[in-house]
Amino acid sequence: MVEFCDNLKKRLSQLRKMSNGERRNYLRQLNASSPIKPWPCVMPCSAAPEIVVIGISPGNSPRKEDRGFETKDKSGEPPTFGQPHNGFSYRDARNYWPKVHSLCCHFIRRSFRTMSDDDCIALSSHLNLGTGQAGQANVEDTDGAIIHWVAALLNKFFQPNWVVLFGLNRILRKLFHPKANALAF
Repeated sequence: MVEFCDNLKKRLSQLRKMSNGERRNYLRQLNASSPIKPWPCVMPCSAAPEIVVIGISPGNSPRKEDRGFETKDKSGEPPTFGQPHNGFSYRDARNYWPKVHSLCCHFIRRSFRTMSDDDCIALSSHLNLGTGQAGQANVEDTDGAIIHWVAALLNKFFQPNWVVLFGLNRILRKLFHPKANALAF
């Protein structure tokens, strides 16, 4: 397993200097237990993120030209090494990705104020607990194998300083407060 530096500028440099062989080996470790090879669709990721946003699914607000594209069980682009992942630049119909981009930059700049947008995104990841296209989060939209894989990534490899949960309120409420389901939040 690779040890990444806590200093964000040094971590970026470390990622960028990794050889192709080192990158391949690390990616093999990251996706060893992934249910979708080489990497699940619509999960833009850094190989050593400072912040990880966790969502339910790739969502259901694609650009007009992407409507009809099925994401369930599809593979996508693997993590990047010191470069921003293209997935953070996607312009969806509801502006979800620009908001995630802004949030990630804001949190990373709490530690390193002068970091560029590209460098902030190069240290950012967005993982989902399912691969379908859910409009609103429900337990049925999650996938147990992906949940276990995401948990392993967070605990064994990434260990980010920031983890942000998006769209999980309804699920958590249902799991931990079944009687609260009748209440409007």
